[in-house]
Amino acid sequence: MNWKKTFVTGILLVGIITAKVFALNKLINHISTKYNLLKANPDNFYKWRFGSIYYTKKGGGKPILLIHDTNVASSEHEWHKVISDLSQTNTVYAIDLLGCGRSDKPSITYTNFLYVQMISDFIKNVIGKKTDVIATGISGTFTLAACANDNTIIDKVIMVNPQDLVELAKIPTKRGKTIRYLISLPIFGTLIYNLSVNIKTIQNDFMHRYYYNANKVSIDDMEVYFEASQKNNANSKYLYASIISRFINANVIHQLKNTTNSVFILVGDEDHQYHKAAIKYQEFLPAIEIIGLSSCTYLPQLEAPRKFVDQVKILFDL
Repeated sequence: MNWKKTFVTGILLVGIITAKVFALNKLINHISTKYNLLKANPDNFYKWRFGSIYYTKKGGGKPILLIHDTNVASSEHEWHKVISDLSQTNTVYAIDLLGCGRSDKPSITYTNFLYVQMISDFIKNVIGKKTDVIATGISGTFTLAACANDNTIIDKVIMVNPQDLVELAKIPTKRGKTIRYLISLPIFGTLIYNLSVNIKTIQNDFMHRYYYNANKVSIDDMEVYFEASQKNNANSKYLYASIISRFINANVIHQLKNTTNSVFILVGDEDHQYHKAAIKYQEFLPAIEIIGLSSCTYLPQLEAPRKFVDQVKILFDL
């Protein structure tokens, strides 16, 4: 009889804990999204085969596509300080990658190839003409692969602090696959995600990785990033699971060697790791030009937008 009571007690305890975790997840989601900082225009969605992609369009002239960092807290908001200036001479498109911001966040495995296809289809079906591209972090590698797949859709490319090639070449492991499975679980997987991605971790990224001068960090920007990480019921956790388990990685050395596009790399001079990473790209594609931006680290388009735009205009002959 005792074992039955123990079993029932255990079931009740698990139920209570589950209910509390569920309530905590909902509270975090409500707090992060209650101000609706990432408002969406229903006309600004591209209906792609794996989900709807949100984008904005501004200006006139030769198109420029802005692709934010592949990060669950990122969105086209990453470019909000430079879009107006760039749109004075060009048609500027800025997208929320699948799994990010206002775009759909399906429960799938996110891969490098998935984003290559997304970028290629977006250019062909929405922009409709050859475009210049600016991409941050690992998103730059999607762009390189898209160039290699079809050299008629992309003209010049600027990569902002691209991912280190050695890190990109690392493949998923059994441990990584297990972590991905755990994060993908309902309720408790969402809790793991919320413990890993929250306002404190986002603040730490801004203060110690994104910006060189922490005094320039905007609370508004951090709140937008927090909302982006939670939008659509925290379903960015599926992208997060794919990122940390390395499913998003890809060895792009072959694409580099065969790239005929004009490729430039902008690096934040105040963190030498980005310059070292850029040099590795240049070893495989010597034609790459590396430009350092002083007093910046990972996101110069937010920290020094004027300096960033001036350099883009030089490289893109605007």
